[in-house]
Amino acid sequence: MPRRRTSSTGEYRVLARGVQAHGAPWIAARARNALRRWVLILTAGGLTFVAALLALVLVPRSATRAARVAMPRESERPDTEPLAAAVARAAASVAAADAALASSRVEAARVVALATARAAAAVDTLSPELRAKRDSLAASSGALGRLIAHAESAPLPASYRALGQSRELRNDPRVRALLDSLTDIENQRDAFGAVGGVDPIFVALTSRASVIGRTIQAIAVEKRAAIRRELAPLRPPAAPAPVAAAVATASDSAAGDTTGGASAAPRVAVALPASADTAARGARADSARARFALARSALDDGRRRALEYQARVDRARELANVAAPPVALLAAALVLGAATGFVVSLLAEMRHPRVADAREVELLAGTRVIAIVQPRPPVPERARRRADLEAPPLIDYGSEAYRLLYLHVSATGSALPLVTVTGDDAPIVATVAANLAAASAYEARSTLLVDGDLNAGAVSGVVRVAPEPGLTGVIFEQVGWAEAVHTATVGRDRTLDVIPSGVWPPKRAVPGAAAERVRRDLTRIAYRYDFAVLVADEAHAERGGTSIVPGPDVIIVARVGFTPLAWLADAVDGLGHTGSRVRGIVLWDVDVPQVPTREEMVAAQRGRRVAA
Repeated sequence: MPRRRTSSTGEYRVLARGVQAHGAPWIAARARNALRRWVLILTAGGLTFVAALLALVLVPRSATRAARVAMPRESERPDTEPLAAAVARAAASVAAADAALASSRVEAARVVALATARAAAAVDTLSPELRAKRDSLAASSGALGRLIAHAESAPLPASYRALGQSRELRNDPRVRALLDSLTDIENQRDAFGAVGGVDPIFVALTSRASVIGRTIQAIAVEKRAAIRRELAPLRPPAAPAPVAAAVATASDSAAGDTTGGASAAPRVAVALPASADTAARGARADSARARFALARSALDDGRRRALEYQARVDRARELANVAAPPVALLAAALVLGAATGFVVSLLAEMRHPRVADAREVELLAGTRVIAIVQPRPPVPERARRRADLEAPPLIDYGSEAYRLLYLHVSATGSALPLVTVTGDDAPIVATVAANLAAASAYEARSTLLVDGDLNAGAVSGVVRVAPEPGLTGVIFEQVGWAEAVHTATVGRDRTLDVIPSGVWPPKRAVPGAAAERVRRDLTRIAYRYDFAVLVADEAHAERGGTSIVPGPDVIIVARVGFTPLAWLADAVDGLGHTGSRVRGIVLWDVDVPQVPTREEMVAAQRGRRVAA
C-alpha cells in the first residue's frame, strides 16, 4: 500500500509531543531508528569513505610534490669547510706575524738600550748608588713601556692582565680591582663559546673588557710617567762632543717607548739588524689581520647560508612526512565513512522521526499498544507433524503476541464480530491479520479473513491460497460470495475461510453502488462467523464513500523504525474523524515477511491448472 502523505497537522502533533519527550529517551530512540536505516547509512558512509580515501591518498601526493619543489638542490648547499680552513690559516698567520713583530720589538729595544747604555756610560759621572737607583728606575720604565706597547699592538684581555700583574702595578689597589672585574667578564664570555659569534651580550662583555683594559693601560702610563719624573734628576751629564756625534736621538720606529729609558738617557740612532725591523713586520701583521677579518666575514656568511639551506630542507621534510601507511589511511576513511553515515541517518531521523517504541507511540496517538510482534526462536514442534509442515510458514500460532491481540479485540464491546486491520506496509498488515484470524481459529471459533486491500492482495500469499476468484469478482458481480470463499489450513486440524482480493484492475476505483452492496453483504456474512478479520488500506479503513469496510473497529499496524510518526498521527486523526474506533496499535519489530506477490500466486495457480 502506498504510504499516506503526512499533513502539517500530523507533523505539528509529532513536534509538539516530541518536545515533551525530548531528552535522553527521545535521542536514544532516534539513534536506534537511525541504525535501522542501513541503506542510507551505507550510501552516505560509502560515498564518504570513497571521498575520504581519495582525499587521504591525493593530499599526501600533493604534499610530496610540494616537498620536491621545496627541497633545495644539493648543489645549493654551501660548503663551510674551506672557509673554516681559511679562517684557521689566517688566524695562524696573524699569530705568526704578531710573534714576529713582538720579537722584532724586543730585539730593537735591546739594541737601542745597549747603544744608549754605552753612550751614557761614556759620560756617566754619578756615584754607584745613584747609578743603581737610575738603572732600577730605567728597568721599571722599560718593562712598563714594553707591556704598554704590547697592549697597544694586541688589545686582548691577556695583554691587559700581563700589564696589571707587572711588578710596578701589582700593588696598586685600583689595578687589583680592575683585574678582578676583568676575570669575571672573561668567565662570563667563556659561556658563549670560543668563537663568540654576534651575540649582543658577548659584544657587550667584550666592550666592557676593552674599557677595563684601557683603564689599566692608562694607570700604567701614569705610573711610567711618575717613574720618568723620578728618573729625570738622575740623568747623566751631556755627553762630550765626540760621543754626542756618535750617539743621537733614537728613532721612534726602532725602539719607540719600549726602552722606557728615553727620559733617563738620550735616544740614539743605531743601525738595527733585519731581525729588529719592526716597520716591515708590523705591516705584515696588519695585512694578516685584514685577511683574517675577510676570512671571518666569509665564514659567517657561509654559516648563515647553511642555516637557510637547512631550514628549507626541514620544511621539505615536514611536507613529505604528511604521508601515512595505507592501513592507517584505510582505517581513517572507514571510521570517517561510518561516522558520517550514522550522522546523516540520525539527521534524517531527527527531521522525519519514525516509530521507535510503545511509549512514544502511546504518547503520540493517544491509544494503547496492544501487541508487539518480536522475533521468536524456531519452534521444534512445528517440524514434527505433516500438518505443521504444510501450514503457511508465516502463521505463528504459538506466538503470545497474536494470542493477546485476539483476546483484546474479541472482548465484549465490539459492535460487530468484525475488526479491520490497516497499516502502511501491506505484507506486514496481511501477516498480522492472518495470524489474528489463525489465533481465533485455534480457539475453535469459525473465522473469516477478508482481503480488502485490492491494490496489494498480500493475504493470499500469507495463507497460501489462490488469489482468484476473490473480492474483485464479487465487486464486479462476476462471482458470488460462496465461490469467492477459500479454505486455508493454518495448523493441526485448524482451518479458516479466506476471501482473497482477486486481481484488481489498475487505476480503477470501487463504484459507490458496489461499495454499498459489498458493505451490506460483509455485514451479513460476518454475523455467520464467530470472528471476522478484514484487511484494508487506509482509504477504505477511513470508511469513505467508496469504502467496503462495514465495521468501526480498526487496528493500526506500525513497523518499528520505519513507520513515520507523522503518518501514524494522521492515520489516528483521520480514522477518528470518520467515526472509526481505533482499538489499539500493533508494533511490528521483526524483519519484513517474505510474502509471495499476487502475480506469483496467480502464475502458480495457472501452473496447477495446466498440470491438472
